[in-house]
Amino acid sequence: MKISKSGFLAFVTGVCFVLCSSLVFANIKISATSINMNGKSAVERVTNTSSKRVLVLHVFVKKVLKTKALVDTKDVVAFPRVLKLKPKQTKLVRLMLRHKPNKAQLYRLFLYEKPVARPYKKAANDSIQALVNFGLKISIPVHVVAKK
Repeated sequence: MKISKSGFLAFVTGVCFVLCSSLVFANIKISATSINMNGKSAVERVTNTSSKRVLVLHVFVKKVLKTKALVDTKDVVAFPRVLKLKPKQTKLVRLMLRHKPNKAQLYRLFLYEKPVARPYKKAANDSIQALVNFGLKISIPVHVVAKK
């Protein structure tokens, strides 16, 4: 049986949502599994749980259409655009609406870990060990509620 990348990610995300309210991915801990924006702004807390590694995360927001497609948007602004987290450091990602929504909208906050290039290691028997690095991409739903 062959599992697609998106199917595997959906399964892992679903298991994490069931098991905990805050999530820990590798060396990243986030404070909320979904964000409800009732006002003009919201905050997401991001922590580097590693004791040695510095993390660089790129932050961006996309709008979810009725067809479930993701498109770039300027309706919600995320700040800062790049997070540099030292070991055991916590920083906030701030989300702000540019205008009051007429109806409920769904967005997604993405945190993309920039993979760190690591050199090859030479083993004792003169063979070369290649290290594979993966950049983690976390997607958090952002629900914007319309003001009445």
